[in-house]
Amino acid sequence: MIGGCAHCFQCTRLICPTNRIPNNNRYHNHCQAVADATAEIGLALMLAAARRVVAGNRRARARQFEGWWFGQTLSGKTLGVVGMGGIGLRLAQKSAAAFGMQVRT
Repeated sequence: MIGGCAHCFQCTRLICPTNRIPNNNRYHNHCQAVADATAEIGLALMLAAARRVVAGNRRARARQFEGWWFGQTLSGKTLGVVGMGGIGLRLAQKSAAAFGMQVRT
């Protein structure tokens, strides 16, 4: 679509210009193009923080296996999302589906 995507008004005016590149090809930047990927990265960071992945890696490399260092589970926890735009909405959907989390906005 020339001039922006059909999904949002901001796209039409500000974010998604349609331009021409060599060979008369057109390209279009969609404002939600990376929302899924960004939400998945956010989910991975939440899981890494809750499960203490970095600390666990350090302890395992140092052969310190005593004690509890597995962190906590995300299942059944409550996730607070500030800003329910495209990324926040996808993060909420994925968190609820994957871990059964309750979502608060």
